[in-house]
Amino acid sequence: MKWATPSIGYIRLSARDIMTAPVVVVPESLPLSQAASIMVTHKLKRLPVVDERGAIVGIVSRVDILRTITDTPQPTRASEHDIKSNGHVRLEKLMRRDVPTVFPDTLIAQVVQAVVSTRLNRALVVDAERRVVGLITGLELLQRVTPALRPSALGGH
Repeated sequence: MKWATPSIGYIRLSARDIMTAPVVVVPESLPLSQAASIMVTHKLKRLPVVDERGAIVGIVSRVDILRTITDTPQPTRASEHDIKSNGHVRLEKLMRRDVPTVFPDTLIAQVVQAVVSTRLNRALVVDAERRVVGLITGLELLQRVTPALRPSALGGH
């Protein structure tokens, strides 16, 4: 059986061509309860966290929130003092700070590297000021490159 050579047209794609936008982001000072509410309302697993300028500073996940609520030990989990001192936990106390980012013109090969670089399986697309302009997940990448990996329907093979 002879297979057609996959198209390499997808290699010229950039983050801009694949990203989902707009992205729901939250400020780092937001209380944990409000972040959880946003996640439930928008059916999100993760929320990018931004500073007062709108620049990405981290990401918080459902698991981060659940660990804090259930008091499961976690290195980035807020301390009992943080919770008692102000009545709520701010996201800056439990968010991950190692968030993969790419620029809108980053080519797909580098986007793939960023997406698979952490267990998050996603990369945030940021502008020159590190403001979030889009999101790319592993699933979105796979959906874009999969057609190029199929045998050609026109080739009859």
